[in-house]
Order: sequence, then structure tokens, then C-alpha cells
Amino acid sequence: MLDYGKVNGEGWQFIYRVLQRGLNKRLSE
Repeated sequence: MLDYGKVNGEGWQFIYRVLQRGLNKRLSE
């Protein structure tokens, strides 16, 4: 359970970063 939660948390961080990059690109354009 703990390992799954850790991996899931890291996955969400990665998704969050990708979304932030997309938003920054749209705003910069």
C-alpha cells in the first residue's frame, strides 16, 4: 500500500508538471 501510494503521488506530481508546462506555453503565446 505504501509503495503504491508513493508511486501514485509521484505520478500526480509528473502530471501536474506537464499541465503547468501546457498552461505556461499557452500564456506565453
